[in-house]
Amino acid sequence: MRRTVARVWLLVVLAVMLSACSEGSGSSEDVAAQYPNASEYQLELLEGGVTWAEYERAVIDMLACIEDQGVPTVGPYESGSGLDYEIGSVDMTASDAEFERVSQVHDECYEEHFSVVNDAYYEGIAPSEEEYLEIERNRRACARELGFDAPDDMSREDFYDIVAENVDKLNMCFERYPDFPPP
Repeated sequence: MRRTVARVWLLVVLAVMLSACSEGSGSSEDVAAQYPNASEYQLELLEGGVTWAEYERAVIDMLACIEDQGVPTVGPYESGSGLDYEIGSVDMTASDAEFERVSQVHDECYEEHFSVVNDAYYEGIAPSEEEYLEIERNRRACARELGFDAPDDMSREDFYDIVAENVDKLNMCFERYPDFPPP
């Protein structure tokens, strides 16, 4: 009897392993269905979720795409919970045509290399509603420490009105309690 149970158990384990392998072969189709606007480049990065390294690679490749089209870039550099970058010239006297060209180059490279990866990365690290409520409670407590009237039962809209009017003073509360964890 033990041998029969062991053989049945072994067959069940093998069947599960084989089905997992066959499901994995369809994962690229699943990813493509989940992200219909993703380029082939982005689909490769999206399989299995987006790690920080893949997110960073997408930013770097997007910036290389922009530079390949003659538009200077600065970055990437870390900021809070992601990577920031700058494109174009620091010369604010650029013509409308040049501004339009730089915008078009950015948009094309962003769509090819980064747009969907960016969304998927942040979806993967986004706090739960409960975690987000805790972040907001902490931000309000921070605002109260700085002398602002920000009770926990204040509406989000009212709280963010106070924040908008006092960004320079309340920014530290958002740095201390960011929406997303640092990489």
